[in-house]
Amino acid sequence: MSNEITKKQKFYDEKLGYTTSLLSDIMPFLKREDVTEIMLNGDAKIRLDTFNGTQITDVIISQEKAEIILKTLSNFNNKAKTNIVSGILPTGDRFEGITGKASHNKTIFAIRKKA
Repeated sequence: MSNEITKKQKFYDEKLGYTTSLLSDIMPFLKREDVTEIMLNGDAKIRLDTFNGTQITDVIISQEKAEIILKTLSNFNNKAKTNIVSGILPTGDRFEGITGKASHNKTIFAIRKKA
């Protein structure tokens, strides 16, 4: 394996580890079979869409952390950070985040699990 490939793999592994650690609060929900979507609304509460309806969890994600998550996922997906960021999580699940005026100056996001 060339030195260049090794450096790229190491950089990817570091990005993957940091991204996964930022999502540690919601990783248990990604593993649940009954959860289809995970949402962060402007009130900072994580909501779940499940086969049995919507649930509000006790998990709170601050606006500061939500903004860091949005920037990090933008970087992880090699996209410039804009007010709307779409991409794929390290788990393969789809992510879309919105910030700024489009979301009343709150950072919100939704994660749609793989089918």
